[in-house]
Amino acid sequence: MNGSDVNDDELHEVQQWLAKSRQDLQAAHVLIENSEPLFAISVYHCQQSAEKALKGYLTYQGAMFQKTHNLIVLVNLCIPFDADFHSLQLIAATLTPYGSEFRYPGDLSEPSRSDTEQAIDMAVSVLDFVIQRLP
Repeated sequence: MNGSDVNDDELHEVQQWLAKSRQDLQAAHVLIENSEPLFAISVYHCQQSAEKALKGYLTYQGAMFQKTHNLIVLVNLCIPFDADFHSLQLIAATLTPYGSEFRYPGDLSEPSRSDTEQAIDMAVSVLDFVIQRLP
């Protein structure tokens, strides 16, 4: 599948990836605005939002991808379809650790509000970037 070869079922799957990406982004916003902000969980949802947006793009392109939470790997899989994905490499490197870094006892301390706000902005950037490249 690539742009012109997308059937209704495949388009539906792409839309599902993007809907899940938006839901993760919404969760990230809610968690940071909570009366007791949950920064670690918010940044996790930022990583998840970016991951799902990239997987939606790869699905649209008909690209095969293994189960991974590594955004750097996903961005690199997108680059052959659109070299502009190079611009997401720093975001991918920043957000990838948030998929696991703060998830378990003994891990690093909580991210700051500033780090969390930056992660939300980055996740928004990835989702917007992908959406601009889809019909």
